[in-house]
Amino acid sequence: MDILNLCSRVPFPPKDGGTIGVWTLIENLEKIGDKITVFALNTNKHYIDVENVKDQLPENVELIAWAINTDLKWNLALKNLLFSKLPYNSERFFNAEYNQRLKELLEKKHFDIVQIESPNMGFYIPTIRKYSKAKIVARTANVENEIWQRVANAEKNTIKRIYYKILAKRMRQHEISVLQNSDAFLSVTPKDLSYFLEKLEGKKHIASAVIPTGVNAETIVNSIEEKELADFFFIGALDWIPNQEGVIWFLDNVWKEFAEKNPKKYFHIAGRYAPKSFVSLLEKYKNVVYHGEIPDANTFMRQYPVMIVPLLSGSGMRVKIIEAMANGALVISTSIGAEGIGAKNNENIFLADSGEEFIDIMTKLSENKELIHKIRTEALELVKSDFSNEQIAYKLHNFFENLINK
Repeated sequence: MDILNLCSRVPFPPKDGGTIGVWTLIENLEKIGDKITVFALNTNKHYIDVENVKDQLPENVELIAWAINTDLKWNLALKNLLFSKLPYNSERFFNAEYNQRLKELLEKKHFDIVQIESPNMGFYIPTIRKYSKAKIVARTANVENEIWQRVANAEKNTIKRIYYKILAKRMRQHEISVLQNSDAFLSVTPKDLSYFLEKLEGKKHIASAVIPTGVNAETIVNSIEEKELADFFFIGALDWIPNQEGVIWFLDNVWKEFAEKNPKKYFHIAGRYAPKSFVSLLEKYKNVVYHGEIPDANTFMRQYPVMIVPLLSGSGMRVKIIEAMANGALVISTSIGAEGIGAKNNENIFLADSGEEFIDIMTKLSENKELIHKIRTEALELVKSDFSNEQIAYKLHNFFENLINK
């Protein structure tokens, strides 16, 4: 099967939840015999020198990138607000030159499937329809409009709150439009799938499936070593607003009090693209260690026993939770942070939605290494049973085959 992936950023090397979600599917489809061409926008924010990584790619994966500047420009944002009905954060990803290159690629090569990653790439559907007979599959890593609606609800600045609400409304319309114009769509969680099916009801019946992000077998630890609670950690892309908001909320509402009572405990924070203002803010908190971008996430996650996921907004699935569990870590998360994983509170994860709940759980864990061992072990079993990339890739391959043969 020949598959074309259109990506709003270069997914290799995979270093965060977004690129990991895209790349793990690509490399595991390649392992079972599919040929994949990745045609990605190479944004200045996440720029990758593709020539330097091509020798690391699997044999049947071709990576093509087109440089584009997607920086936020206030004059264009204002123009968009006044004269467009499209969400500006997606509209920035349309590029006429990329569109021309896509036309040339589709005329030159036959594809069975064209998979578009995120609603940002939905603008290229008319070109795909015109120059290819491939089935178009839209992959939704989350419900983007829900994220912006939650950000709006939490925003205290009135002007920003109004703008975020407009953005959420426009994104909702755009997301549904992209799905309506596709032949099928994939969601990473059952919750997201249900949301989109409800919005599409009565408009168009298209094929759909839940395809979660998993982990490769070689990255899963074989067993859990019993150990006492030492330090806590957070890892995630720090240019993402929900991550920034969640970490600061945790520091203000949990860590300040917990660190005062537990002066020997430390909170380690790692992530890419943190704004200078965010890094400066971390300096005012006790026992917080900022690592910045780290060379290897798996090594980092195996150093500390407990991962904190303090998300107050967001959608989709937190890949880092699955990775942490695969590396033997125990996870304490808000309910929103744990959405889409199917983990059960007090069985293979701990859920906390208030500062008091976080502190109670963290205090309880400090005194009970047997409980830590039990929850970490159950979490590892969850990963092995539900999040094997090999099984997920076969499910996706079969979904594509059924779509082509309809």
